[in-house]
Amino acid sequence: MRCKSLGAALLLLLAGCSSVPTSSPVNPGIEIGNVDQAAIVTVIPQSPRMSMSPIEIVQGFIDASSSSLGNYAIARQYLSKLVSADWLPLAGIQVFETDLDLELISEKKVLGRGVSNLKVDGNYWPILEPAGKSSNVEFTLIQEEGQWRIIDPPSGVILTLAEFQRNYRIATLWFANQQLNGLVPDAVVLPNSAQPAGSLIRLLSTGASPWLNKSVKNFLTEENVLSIVTNESKISIDLDTSVLKLSERELSILVSQIAQTLQQLPNVMELSITTGEQLIELTDTPNFIDLSSNSWIQTVKTKKPNLIALQQNGDLINLSTNKLIKSWLNQYPQTKNLALNLSQSILASVASGSSQLRLAALNQSPRVINQPGNYSQVFFDSIGRLWFVETGSGNLYFQQRNALNQVAVRTVSQSKIGQVALSPDELRMAISRLSDVGSTLSLARVEPAGKTFSLTDSQLILDTTGNIKEIDWITPTSVLVLISYVNQDEPTGLVLDIRTGRQQNIKLPAGTIHISADGYGDFVAIDSQNQIWQSVNSNWILIGNGVTAFYTD
Repeated sequence: MRCKSLGAALLLLLAGCSSVPTSSPVNPGIEIGNVDQAAIVTVIPQSPRMSMSPIEIVQGFIDASSSSLGNYAIARQYLSKLVSADWLPLAGIQVFETDLDLELISEKKVLGRGVSNLKVDGNYWPILEPAGKSSNVEFTLIQEEGQWRIIDPPSGVILTLAEFQRNYRIATLWFANQQLNGLVPDAVVLPNSAQPAGSLIRLLSTGASPWLNKSVKNFLTEENVLSIVTNESKISIDLDTSVLKLSERELSILVSQIAQTLQQLPNVMELSITTGEQLIELTDTPNFIDLSSNSWIQTVKTKKPNLIALQQNGDLINLSTNKLIKSWLNQYPQTKNLALNLSQSILASVASGSSQLRLAALNQSPRVINQPGNYSQVFFDSIGRLWFVETGSGNLYFQQRNALNQVAVRTVSQSKIGQVALSPDELRMAISRLSDVGSTLSLARVEPAGKTFSLTDSQLILDTTGNIKEIDWITPTSVLVLISYVNQDEPTGLVLDIRTGRQQNIKLPAGTIHISADGYGDFVAIDSQNQIWQSVNSNWILIGNGVTAFYTD
């Protein structure tokens, strides 16, 4: 895990994953494609026929739910007259991998069984939960004029994955973090019939999802947007003059939000933002923003994190520069966990089998933090706080200014924390825990709580029978997971898209025991022979040797 620095480079985060070696997907989930590439296909469903069985009525209703024509007029024909007008198709979307397996469980009840893929609420926000789990839907029918009709339709619509992808797409909106030095992604579902650019800007102006809204800032309001004009490869947005009351930094963030959100449109190469038909002037921002070259903020210096390798003798090698980093670490052999904040020259380490955590600047003698138990991982955040997990209690701590503070983890789960990974925006924490039958992965917000922090609104995103060994953020919207399974010699590598639950296996080098990612698309694997492999264009390239390796700024 790297030190998560929140410099201006975060304003240039890309939503997509870099190319990784892949094998067949564990669960295909929802593809995150370019939001204006889907073809709009209109399917006219069939109305109910005479003498249809209860199962046929339920199947016909589900099929008709994919068409919104006439306010879902055909789907309502399958419902009882008592409830037809009151049914709420816009209350949400439940997506299944394939058609439900329907069974008549009594004279008037039909049970639908399927594998859940995605849920979407009535405001088109994806509901974060593990994909690929079994889910049931029950329907009750009555006789009306000698024909079966559904009396208790579920709120919202039920779609197969194919139907969902034919009618909707998933896009990413970008909001500012509280420190105004980075952007935070949020996913939203768009109907294919929507105008992409206009819909994205309107959704951006209404704010983030309920889960994220209180933790981010948004400098674009609905009242700000006067017009949005798309002309071939250029988008022109005119804002009202109230945006000129923003500070230079806030206005720069506003421009960044708009540019980053529109950057996912593949055919849009240029963006201009005006107020009162005059181009917005920022000190270091070009008048016309070139979205295709990722250079729309000239002050951004995109600096890739450094990749650091720990040698068996305790030396630290910066593989990015091939230079030795002088430190006190080689005085303490058998280091099993370490963290380095290169920009602040701070190092922390834990020796194998030791309960002592050492912490100091690179050129100083380390001081020891004595705590009972063992530490499973240590890492720095962007301002130099040291975080670590104690394996005995399963608690998460941080160290700052000689004070040891325990992070309050407010969650229903009472199981111990195994691994944690702080997102590049430092707003979200991925958390693995052991369960009765394997392990789970959840996502929580990191919020200040007095002198400590709280991990709040934890949401389960992965439930596996395997043991989650390591996790790290491979992009701002996806987590890299290393999982071991009983009776399986080699661990499994998994990329989990937190927007949709999409899971994809990745091919790891033989004997992989560690993984590390930089949060911007690059990652490495370390095998049992202390060889360090980096993923380059879907291939593994040997780049060095070391007991372990990690990214840091």
